[in-house]
Amino acid sequence: VDGGTLKEWSRAGRIQSLAQILEIMIKAAMGLQTAHNCGVIHQDVKSANILLTQDGTPKITDFGISGFKSWDATPVKEVSTEEPIGRLDTTALVTSHGMTPAYGSPEQVNNQKVGRGTDIWSLGIVLFELFVGQVTWRLGFQVPGILDQYVENPTGLTLPRSVYNVISKCLELEPDDR
Repeated sequence: VDGGTLKEWSRAGRIQSLAQILEIMIKAAMGLQTAHNCGVIHQDVKSANILLTQDGTPKITDFGISGFKSWDATPVKEVSTEEPIGRLDTTALVTSHGMTPAYGSPEQVNNQKVGRGTDIWSLGIVLFELFVGQVTWRLGFQVPGILDQYVENPTGLTLPRSVYNVISKCLELEPDDR
C-alpha cells in the first residue's frame, strides 16, 4: 500500500477534516467487519496497522496475532497468560501480550476471551486519536476518562457530539454493548 499508515498521516497533519476522518474510519470499520464475518478477530487494531492508499483508502493490516472464531461465534483462541500483565515493560505503542497497551480493551488487559467487541474498542480509540492528533495515554482503559476531558477542553479537532456518542459506544465496558 503506497500511502503510509494512518498514524503517519495523522502525525503529519494530513487528516484535517471531520469528513476525511469519517470516510477513513467508516471504510476501516467495514474492513474490520469483513474480517469478523470471516471469523477473524484482529486483536491489535491501531493507527499504525491501518495503511492508506495515496487517495486515503484504508487497508487494515498486520493480522499476525489475530484469532479465529468458529462460525457459531465460540472463541477458539483466547488471549491469556499464567499471570496478569502487571507493570508494562514496553511503550504503549508496541504490541505486548497480544495487544498494543494504548489501544487494548479491558478484556485484553484482564486476559479474558476476546471477540468482535475487542476490535471495536480499539477502533473507537483510533477514531478518538484522529481528533487528538496523537496518543496521549498509556493504556486503552484510560481513554473513556480522557475522552470526557477532551470534550471539555479539546486540544485538536473539535469532537462533534454525534462522534463522541459513537466513540463512547465503542468504549462500553461490556464487549456485547459495543
